[in-house]
Amino acid sequence: MADCRAEVAYVVLPRQPGTPAWGKRGDAPLVVTLGRPDRAADRLIASSGGGPLGEYEPGPWTWCLDHKVPGGIYISHGTRVIAPEPSHETAGELAAIIADVLNGDITLPN
Repeated sequence: MADCRAEVAYVVLPRQPGTPAWGKRGDAPLVVTLGRPDRAADRLIASSGGGPLGEYEPGPWTWCLDHKVPGGIYISHGTRVIAPEPSHETAGELAAIIADVLNGDITLPN
C-alpha cells in the first residue's frame, strides 16, 4: 500500500460453508479494510472531477467490507461503515457483523 493516500490495513478472510456467492465467479473471500480515506480524493471522485489532489488530508476512520483488495488511492469499496478511532470495542462490534456476513445472515451487495 506504499502508493496509497491513506492510513490503511486490510485482512482477507476465508469463505465459510454458509458464505453467499459474491465476486465475478461467486467464490471471492471477504476483505475487511480499516482505513482513513483521503478527504480530497474522496471529494474529487464524488464530483467526478479532475485535477491535482494536493497533500493527504485524512478523513474519518472507516471499516469496509467487500470482496476486493484495496489498492491505489484508497477511498473504500463495498459496504462502508464510518466508525470512531479503532479500539477493542469497535473491533468487537465489527467482529459480530463480519461473522453474520460470512455465515449469510447479512448480505453484502455483489
